[in-house]
Amino acid sequence: MNIHELEIDQKLLAVGVLDALRTARQVAFDNAREMPELLPTYQAIETLYQDTATAFGAKSSQFSTGISI
Repeated sequence: MNIHELEIDQKLLAVGVLDALRTARQVAFDNAREMPELLPTYQAIETLYQDTATAFGAKSSQFSTGISI
C-alpha cells in the first residue's frame, strides 16, 4: 500500500494509525526508561511502528522521532 496513492479519507485513517503507534511508542519508551523490564515491549512497538510505516510507503523521516534507549 502506498499512502500517497490513497484517497484523502484513507490517508487520514493511515495517518491516524501511524499517530496512534507513535504515541504508543513514546509511552512505551518513557515507561521502559523507568522500568527496564518493559524494554521488550518498547522494542516490539517500535518494530510494529516501523513495519507499518514501511507498509504504508511512508518515508521514515516523516514519522521517525529517533527514539533510542
